[in-house]
This record gives sequence, structure tokens and C-alpha cells, in this order.
Amino acid sequence: MSDDRLRYFIINSGRCGSSLLAAILADSGADFGLPVPADWSQDEGALEHPDIDYVSRQFRRAAYLLPRKRSSLLVKYQIDIRQSRAKKRARQVLSQVSYAKTDNLDLWTWHVTKMGYHPRIIVSYRDFAATARSFFILRGLHFHHFAENYSRTYENALMMLDVYGGCAVGFEEMVNPNETAWADALSQATGLPRDRLLHHRDERLKEGGGRPRETPGPDGAAPAANRPKIVLESPRAAAVEAQLRRLKGCYLPPSAQIRRKWGI
Repeated sequence: MSDDRLRYFIINSGRCGSSLLAAILADSGADFGLPVPADWSQDEGALEHPDIDYVSRQFRRAAYLLPRKRSSLLVKYQIDIRQSRAKKRARQVLSQVSYAKTDNLDLWTWHVTKMGYHPRIIVSYRDFAATARSFFILRGLHFHHFAENYSRTYENALMMLDVYGGCAVGFEEMVNPNETAWADALSQATGLPRDRLLHHRDERLKEGGGRPRETPGPDGAAPAANRPKIVLESPRAAAVEAQLRRLKGCYLPPSAQIRRKWGI
């Protein structure tokens, strides 16, 4: 059954292949309200609508202020005004686009249900240690802060998946030409043809946009096989990543509770 109130949210931590996933979706017919990039830098996001970015920034700043809300009327006002402006912008942009991708989407997806939309969740994730390493190299983000952000984002994503339905796509499977289960689940979640998703995945990989790069050693050569391995791990992040990996190739329909609420 067609539902013109459906809106698709790509929940991600950043540095996890979400731009490649969004490009594959856009190539296959998904509407992000932006031109489909022929290529992009691996150091920059792609298909992030400026209005979607604005909404996420406002909700992130409101979340930062939230612990001080009870101690200051000024802080409460700042939170309220940020969220009010963000929700107004969200109504405007979601009337024009069907797909949303940026960071911190997990902080405001719930609010779109109050606007009459039905969220569908697409979780884009990657190995925790690889993502942490990438964030540190690009932005200097320290381990504790990254682990907190990764855990919060994907804990919220799992809860939203359970309620609204959707699927989870791991970077490692998406860039493996022999993996296809992710496309089965994504096709069920979006209605986009499985074969088209796989075709555009293969085309994007030919361009080199999604291939993981081997990190060279200090002399420019590939790392030595006997290089000691440092384990970057967080128990909380490991637990949430394990849950995401168990969803490989699975489409989760919306929960019975939310279907009753939506009357579908």
C-alpha cells in the first residue's frame, strides 16, 4: 500500500559510508531534494540538504543545553526557540523531499510524527574502531566523545527501527561485491528495486567512491603484517554494534503499536 506520508531517515554516526549509501539510493530514484553527485570527496558528506542540516544543528544545540534547563529560564527559552525554529524548517523541507541524511537525525525524527509523517529508518553503520580512527584523523575527535556519540546515535536508531521499521546497512557488506542481502532489506524498506540498488552499488564501486583504503605506513608502504594491533573498544558501543550486525539482511516492518496509532 502506498503511503505518501512516508519519509526516510538515514541515521548514521558519520564516517560510516552513509554518503555512498545515499548516492546509491539517489541513483536508484530516491529524492533527497539535491542533484545526485557524480563523485565526492571521502572527507565530506554528500546529499545532505542544507535545511535538514539546519534542523539537526538546532536540535543538537538544544540537546547540549538540556542538562541546564531546570536551573535557568534563559536556557529553557533558548531550547524552546531552537526547537521551534527547527520544527518549522522541518515541516517546510519534508513537504518537498522524501529522504533525509545528516548527523544527529536521531534527536528529532520523533517530532516528524507530530507533523503527520510516517518515518522509515535506514541505519548506516560501520565497524566502531574504523569509524573512531576516521573521526580522529579528520576532526581530532577524542575517543570518549566519539564513543558517546556513536552509542547514543545507534541506541536511538535501534529503538526507532523497532518502532517505525526499516533496515540496517553495514559499510563492510555494502562495499563487498559478493554481498547482496543488504539490498534485499533496503528494497523492502524503500520500495526501490533490488537489482537497481545492486547495479548502482557496483557502478559506484567502479568509481572508487566506496572502496576502503589501506592505510600506508610511515615510509609510504602498506602496514607491516606484524605491526602490533591496538584494540579500540567501548563495551557500550560494542553492544549496540553487535545488535546492528544481527540485523544483516533483515527488513523490520513498523511495530503493531505504531501501526495502530497511524491507523494503517
